[in-house]
Amino acid sequence: MAITDGKHVVLGIVLLCGVLAVPLWSWGQTAESIGKVLAVEGVAEVRAAPATEWERLRFKDLIFLNDTLRTAANSKVKVLLRDDSIMTLAEQSEMQFTDFLLTDQQRRSIVNLFVGKVRMLTTRLFGGGSFAEVHTPNAVAGVRGSDEHIAYDAATRQTTVLCASGGGSQDDHC
Repeated sequence: MAITDGKHVVLGIVLLCGVLAVPLWSWGQTAESIGKVLAVEGVAEVRAAPATEWERLRFKDLIFLNDTLRTAANSKVKVLLRDDSIMTLAEQSEMQFTDFLLTDQQRRSIVNLFVGKVRMLTTRLFGGGSFAEVHTPNAVAGVRGSDEHIAYDAATRQTTVLCASGGGSQDDHC
């Protein structure tokens, strides 16, 4: 009987070691990140779906699909996506990454902006531009190969979109 109990203890330890060796991802995350944090100024946090707790973001932290990011007053966070696009979330803002596709044929990202401002700088990768959309509660803004600023004011329920630049080609547009 003691030998059987010992085998169960050894089996339990082996299983526990195996579980601890696996990278820890949130339930809503895929095994592959969609980007990483380039810079944090002030306080920026992330909440992985379906978690309820916010965690502080730091330089080089990985971002996953369905992550929600938020910033405090006098804060911002800059994220480099795997398609080389850059998203900067301004102070007192909150957004969620809801879709990300990077293939030879398509480069697309979609975020929900719940409140505040986000700047999106999409790139032209291998001759084609990355396409990004920002969804607010009352609008959808799309950008390809350009620099776009999107703001949503929850108090007034107003969305503002500013296309700051485009490369001048027919593929670059807001």
